[in-house]
Amino acid sequence: MDIVTNTPETTKKGNPVKGILFVFGAIALIAAGAFGYMILQEQLAVDNNEEITETTTETLAVNSFSYEGDETNTKYSIFQVKYNSRYFVTSDDMLTSYKTQGGSAAPRLLFSTDIQPLGTVNYVKLLSQNNGQTIAIWSTIGLDNIEEWLDQRGITNPITVSEEEITVGEYVFEKMTLSSDAKSQNFVVAYLALPNDYSYFFETNNTSAEKDLVFMLNNFDMRGDVE
Repeated sequence: MDIVTNTPETTKKGNPVKGILFVFGAIALIAAGAFGYMILQEQLAVDNNEEITETTTETLAVNSFSYEGDETNTKYSIFQVKYNSRYFVTSDDMLTSYKTQGGSAAPRLLFSTDIQPLGTVNYVKLLSQNNGQTIAIWSTIGLDNIEEWLDQRGITNPITVSEEEITVGEYVFEKMTLSSDAKSQNFVVAYLALPNDYSYFFETNNTSAEKDLVFMLNNFDMRGDVE
């Protein structure tokens, strides 16, 4: 008896179009999954009250203004300074009256990273707190050295940690890192003497603002040339 073996005459081949579609489909699923994971992570951050912030900063410039009746010293009372865009900028006309602050007149300009000292927020507290970075710029007539400025600011028993001079064109800044009973941590100040008994005083809340202060000193200019 002959044994007959049935063998297929042809072999089935896979459809190449379906294979390509399958590969693209798999890639699309992976991409969709990754995108969905990113959205989930952002939502979790929001749910956990975590801030999602941009890290990019830039350099900005701000001009001060002069009060009426200050024509004699307009040359020295109007200035421009450059600063990092991380900071809020507040001018003295925006600050709460110094009479409610319990101290000297408000700074001409104040730079702060945490919050602006508007309304019930006290700029004196920002200059005393450990958190964030705050830089204040004062100017006046009649204070002849950095020690008089420190006394005017109520910075008691200052101890010099380090000091240096920073020369920028015609300007010579006296910069000091200090400790004081007035603050719980070291901080930085700077003093600029100008003609006509005019001077500027810079103050930070801590040493973490020193780099930004030095940048400001190197990018500080009067409306007119210094004589």
